[in-house]
Amino acid sequence: MNIVKLLMRGFDTIIGFLAICGAVIMAGVTLLVGTDVVMRYFFNHPIENVNEITEHCLVYITFLVAPWILKLDQHVRMEGVLGQFNLKNQLLINFITSILGSVICAILFISGFQGTYDYYQRGLWFPGGMRIPQYPILLALVVSYLLLFIQFLRRTYEYFRSWSKYKQNQGIP
Repeated sequence: MNIVKLLMRGFDTIIGFLAICGAVIMAGVTLLVGTDVVMRYFFNHPIENVNEITEHCLVYITFLVAPWILKLDQHVRMEGVLGQFNLKNQLLINFITSILGSVICAILFISGFQGTYDYYQRGLWFPGGMRIPQYPILLALVVSYLLLFIQFLRRTYEYFRSWSKYKQNQGIP
């Protein structure tokens, strides 16, 4: 097995693990909110800071699962528009959008890393009942943008390869 396939298998394992982490957090939030509702209405004793915990968990759920969803190609797409084109043009459009996605994720990763590091150095905390530093929440975004960048690069390569094969098989210059 060559090194690239080994790295991609490791990458797939990482994004799969993070998706499972997102699902576990989602299950935890569901139990927490359900328990809070029961405690609030039946015992008149709600769990403290459930809204803040849920808000932070929703960020983690979204950004931990995003690279896995992109890998499965289950993200939001404009199928109605894309379906109007022939296969060659669909592959070309997907290739171009994957390039754009990788550029955008690279920019977001770099700026997100700089912002997270700045928040870490300055020791900024979220206001509210819970004293939570802001940088761990931002770190989830940074990691997600890096993984999305890599996944978009993979998609770019695959769509270019498919487009090239299609052109070659159709005899298109």
